[in-house]
Amino acid sequence: MNENEFLKRYGTNVFTFQVYIDKTWKNVQMGRTSNAPLVIIFNQDHTLSFPSKIGFYPDERRWEFDEAKQEIIFKDESGTKITDRYVLPTVNDDHFFILVDVNDKNKHYICSKNFNFNQSVVITSALPSQRLILMEEPRSAEIKADMEDYSKKYCCALKLLPKMANDQWALINNAWSVICHDPDLQEVCVLIEGLPNLDEKVWFKKLTIQAGDNQIKLISGKRSDVIVALSQLLIMHDHQLLAQEKIAPPIELLPQIITD
Repeated sequence: MNENEFLKRYGTNVFTFQVYIDKTWKNVQMGRTSNAPLVIIFNQDHTLSFPSKIGFYPDERRWEFDEAKQEIIFKDESGTKITDRYVLPTVNDDHFFILVDVNDKNKHYICSKNFNFNQSVVITSALPSQRLILMEEPRSAEIKADMEDYSKKYCCALKLLPKMANDQWALINNAWSVICHDPDLQEVCVLIEGLPNLDEKVWFKKLTIQAGDNQIKLISGKRSDVIVALSQLLIMHDHQLLAQEKIAPPIELLPQIITD
């Protein structure tokens, strides 16, 4: 694999940093006041993006591809100091790509391999806005027309994700990836089920989670807050997968987000 092939395959993925402690893999939080995990995106200009709301940046700020050794080299912001090296991603139990530290097997970056950012998002309304409504492709033309009207009313862009056969976890994972890849966003609403109870004063200004009928309906607010909320859900989902436990629906994990 060369650098272009690496970017084509992994440049659209979001990797979460984890360490192995007390016989389990745990996400790393950067800063005492931050509960967001450390996640990275590989950019074409050899910089790293950090879409989650972290308290401070790690030493790793740039990356290079070592084609001879088939390794990813992390460097500091100046690009002169090597901070770490990772082997190329391997597939773990058909669910995750794993980047393993060359010198420490208890550190890795992990991401779901089931989402392709470039192929999965359809832009239906490209309004010039830093607000976004993100939802699954509606099951009827009437609902789609209603949502397009909502997006115009509240000056939002509207993006549709492909239908996920009532799989809220897949929708949440895809929504998280889309939001992480759009640093220009300021406010976002992830519409998970049904039509939203719209209130612009609340909808985008603070983290809002609506639930009903034993389902999460929507998660909205500032981009950084929504990333944290979705990240917390996905962290708990990934822990269940890695522990080979029964996967609980998102609504059952909601109280842990509210209390964290």
